[in-house]
Amino acid sequence: MKVIVIVGPTGIGKTDLSIKIAKELNGEIISGDSVQVYKEMNIGSAKITEEEMKGVKHHLIDFLEIGDEYSVARFQKEVRQKIQEITEKGKTPIICGGTGFYIKAALTKYEFEENLGRDDFIIKYEKFTNEELHNQLKKVDISSAEIFHFNNRVRVIRALEYFEKSGKMISERKSSDISLYDYAIIGLTMNRDSLYERINKSVDLMIST
Repeated sequence: MKVIVIVGPTGIGKTDLSIKIAKELNGEIISGDSVQVYKEMNIGSAKITEEEMKGVKHHLIDFLEIGDEYSVARFQKEVRQKIQEITEKGKTPIICGGTGFYIKAALTKYEFEENLGRDDFIIKYEKFTNEELHNQLKKVDISSAEIFHFNNRVRVIRALEYFEKSGKMISERKSSDISLYDYAIIGLTMNRDSLYERINKSVDLMIST
């Protein structure tokens, strides 16, 4: 699957470029912004308007209530689903905006530490000193032991727990940069003073409207 990703600082013109590319390549746009997902968050999020969309289909905008929880893990799942849906329609998925971590999580085989019952492991190892815990980790996952300082007790216990429950090393899982898609990243930049001027004008416009 081919995916286009447009990244860059706020106010630099990602939205305008995404629209132009979408029209040129018969694409649909997936918002990579973790704030624009909320219906009421219009001011301060630079949320695109219906008029600015210019008929291009947008996804992951205005679909959550303020009290709803949103995480990078949920973003990962929903972006992948949208990429699949857009591709099946014969169109080009275009991700616009988002942080580096969010983008990486969506496009690579990044896995999350979910549904691990940590309380029982904290109790299991409560009598171990930090150094003893670290030595336990060295026996099963030397790579993680080299990354996590022995005083980082939470990380060490998490790595031990992951190994015991999955039989795999957490260092292998967390370092996975295997791409799931054939993607191209377009990074936008400009002179800082010019960018700040654009941002100030954008903020004034959002407040006035």
